[in-house]
Amino acid sequence: MESGGADTEKEGEPMTVAEARKPSTPAQPLPDADSRGTMARGAMACGTLLGCSHATAELTLLGVLGLHLTPVDLILTLTSWAGLGWLAGVAIALISRVLPVLRGHTHLMLWVIYATVATRIFSQTGALSLPGAIALSFAATTGMWIVLRRRSDRLRNLATLVISFTLVATFFCQRQESSVAEASRFRFLLALYLPAGLLLAFLIASLRSRATPKPRPVPLIAVLIVGNFLLWFTVLPLNAKHHVLEFSHSESATESSSPNLLLVVLDTLRADHMDLFGYSRPTMPQVTKLVTEEFDVVTTSMATAPSSLPSHASMFTGLYSSSHGGHKPFIHDENPPPYAYFMRDDATTLSEALGWLGYHCAGISANFGVLCSYGLERGFHHYDVAPGSPFVAERLSWLRSCRWLLGKEPASVAERFLPESITRESCLFTHRQPPYRRAGEINDLAFEWIEQREQPDQPFFLFLNYFDAHDPYLPETEFDGKYVTEPDSLSWMGFPKKDYHKILAGDRTLPHEELQYLIGQYDAELSTLDREVLRLVNYLKERELYENTMIVILSDHGEAFLEHGFLRHSTSLYDNQISVPFLVKLPESSRSNPPPNVANLQFVDLFPTVMEVIGGPVPPDLQGSPWARDRDWAMAEVFCHSGEIETLRREMCAVARDSKKYIRSTTGQEELYDLASDPNEVKNLIASEPPFVEDARSLVDQRNEWLLDNLGTSEMDEALLDKLKELGYVK
Repeated sequence: MESGGADTEKEGEPMTVAEARKPSTPAQPLPDADSRGTMARGAMACGTLLGCSHATAELTLLGVLGLHLTPVDLILTLTSWAGLGWLAGVAIALISRVLPVLRGHTHLMLWVIYATVATRIFSQTGALSLPGAIALSFAATTGMWIVLRRRSDRLRNLATLVISFTLVATFFCQRQESSVAEASRFRFLLALYLPAGLLLAFLIASLRSRATPKPRPVPLIAVLIVGNFLLWFTVLPLNAKHHVLEFSHSESATESSSPNLLLVVLDTLRADHMDLFGYSRPTMPQVTKLVTEEFDVVTTSMATAPSSLPSHASMFTGLYSSSHGGHKPFIHDENPPPYAYFMRDDATTLSEALGWLGYHCAGISANFGVLCSYGLERGFHHYDVAPGSPFVAERLSWLRSCRWLLGKEPASVAERFLPESITRESCLFTHRQPPYRRAGEINDLAFEWIEQREQPDQPFFLFLNYFDAHDPYLPETEFDGKYVTEPDSLSWMGFPKKDYHKILAGDRTLPHEELQYLIGQYDAELSTLDREVLRLVNYLKERELYENTMIVILSDHGEAFLEHGFLRHSTSLYDNQISVPFLVKLPESSRSNPPPNVANLQFVDLFPTVMEVIGGPVPPDLQGSPWARDRDWAMAEVFCHSGEIETLRREMCAVARDSKKYIRSTTGQEELYDLASDPNEVKNLIASEPPFVEDARSLVDQRNEWLLDNLGTSEMDEALLDKLKELGYVK
């Protein structure tokens, strides 16, 4: 009892001054419901601010890039990103309410998840190897945690909010992606948010922690907005920049009187859809009048390939696809490139040869997909292959096409209530606008380049690519619906890209009215080409450049509309995909020497023909010849279009002479058609085996033997020889 009383008495003694000043370390109590509610509301508010600042930065960047923005863009972008930030705040709020025991570990959990997502995306897209992605994510996560582990809860909550915002954005962006080709957007996303997490973490950690329970949002808002703007204007524009290349080359002196060269490629224009060659619709009447009155060569030609890259490479090198190397993968390639092989480095290009002769060479292309690399730019002093504004808008606006909320693209839902004037102009509705620059814009850039040349008397080579006839079939407003009205059954805009492979594989049919609509819109797009070709020619006449300029107008390939079961191009060697126009106007100095018979004129003949016309040396190693003098046949090739569809896992070669056309596939199938009596290539005459078939087989065999001799090392040739024998390429 005494001892107990003594203890009680001791406890009742007043504290000394020293004891009163000694700091106590009571256990941290769990947050009560009110504090957790305040945290939740703060997290949701901060998340909303984060989303709004991101949307503001995005809209500003789109404006800087020259995109036309409407109030609809502003409202939906702000709403979408603010909602995304709010969802991130909700995630933080739920965790703080449901798992209060894990207060100190919540941030670590989210950061580990963030590192896992970053690792998966970086390794999946090929941006980094798996070990590299793991190392980067581990370093970023460890760095953030070390910086903030001893900071206040408010600062850690804010940093966790940034991470949560990243996770939510990444999740929704990844859900909308369905192909590896489009997965590069994840690199943009992580390029934005990985440094954003670090930057905001360090900035927030450096702020002075306040004892008051009410946070002051002004510094926070400033940090968020400045951080977003810095990242948008430093990281992302590097990926969204226009592909405009400037080169300097040593040039030889040449006479100023040498003729200029203008090469105009009307991408995807099939010859039999021009009224010039008998089409029922007057698709290009002004071009018809121009070339019949003023051009020296007006003919059709067999394209060397049914796709853009190998066809353009043949124009620039004078070589067939199998020789210049710039084509889609071989079917036997176990590690094929994502799209195609690069053009051979040792293949001299037309622009290189003209540059050595003192020409100033420029290329301006609306086809920004395959003409921006693969070696086609070699020899040009100025090469512009920028994408169109809608493409840039789509690349920078991930959330606009997410379907997680409504099951459809927000744009497709909103356009039901908006007038067409808005949906056609707004960056939001990118599916209503082609992703490429139209012919009018290409012409404007060409005129600007001609006007700004430093040496106006220097001869020039100008290459222009008009992409208007390419899918998606979205004619300009004045030509939209010129030949056909949109059917009620149409549930998509432009080309049904998502069903394209199903149609090719025979798993989906295209209704007749929808097919006719595609054809009608394709024909309507040719009206733009008709107008802009005439505008280009008139410009040359006004500047007194027309007479001294060699003008070549052609197409790189055609377009199929379910003939033989194919759509678009690059899938077969039937005439709908490889019969193209070939139109030439000679300079005044050469018009006294009319060209010879050009029945077999092809892209490989362009290089040597140009050199003969301007008086330059013709390289000896070309497979073409001036005006195709040394060849009485034409050849085309197509390589593996798709590994996903069994019927397209083959390579084909075609040889034509006069009206006869022979096609052979690695599947062993042979076809022979008489184009004079059977232009649609319906009746296979291979069973009759006329003498032409043996000659054609011999030419294909020679081509295959050359291909084997130039594939690389002898060891590789040995391996490929066995495979190609099995595939029927060689006997």
